Amino acid sequence: MLKIGDFSKLSPPAAHLRPLTNPPPDGGGLMICLTGLTFTGQAGIIGHTILMGGAVMADIFIRALPRYAPDLIVLLGLYLLLLGRWKKQGRRRVLVYTVFSVYMLGVLWVTVLPVLSMPGIHHAYAPMNLEPFRDLRLGYGNAERQVFLNVLMTVPFGILWPVVRRGKAGVFRTVGAAFLLSLCIELLQPLLTTNRTSDITDVIANTAGGLVGDLLFLPFGSRLLHLCGAEDRPRNVDEMPTSADNAKNGEGEDQDKF
Repeated sequence: MLKIGDFSKLSPPAAHLRPLTNPPPDGGGLMICLTGLTFTGQAGIIGHTILMGGAVMADIFIRALPRYAPDLIVLLGLYLLLLGRWKKQGRRRVLVYTVFSVYMLGVLWVTVLPVLSMPGIHHAYAPMNLEPFRDLRLGYGNAERQVFLNVLMTVPFGILWPVVRRGKAGVFRTVGAAFLLSLCIELLQPLLTTNRTSDITDVIANTAGGLVGDLLFLPFGSRLLHLCGAEDRPRNVDEMPTSADNAKNGEGEDQDKF
């Protein structure tokens, strides 16, 4: 039994609990300890929040999986069908197309899916709201959050689309593709579901997100294209130069020299 005041039987303190041998006279050691504890506490809270969020998302996914299963099977079959063509372009291109496919699956998951498991369309089509930012102006619910999430949703599209198109999609084409994607989603939502509406604000926000993503892509676009195999596409047999083409090119070079 350890008596009060008898500290001889205590084990040596851990290294992180030992006092400083020469503590700063201005109390800097205390500040260092408090900062370390604060950082550790914040890291623990962030880690716990991430784990809890992941658990909640996994639970939602498992519960919703039966309703989404038919759509996922069809999309998986389409992916496997395209995979054979993608393999001819190299492993890096397969990775690019796979990442883009997973991203598009996430977009469809939160916007229009499920489709095949729906019992049928038995409601009138609700036309699109053509008044921009009406919910923001009227102060409806979490309108600011919805606009932010719609912008955020298509930022990856603005980054991935030029890579998928091997750098052939400039700013206008990328923004145009984001606009068409958003427009198709907004037109389909009232048709396929009863709890989703079509709003021009979402189209504007999605288009803006595509622009933001493309602007983020521009500074390192050429390097990203090189890393993703945009310049090493194997040529088909029909595209390989023949001996006649080589001779013709050689004659052309000789003529140019003279």
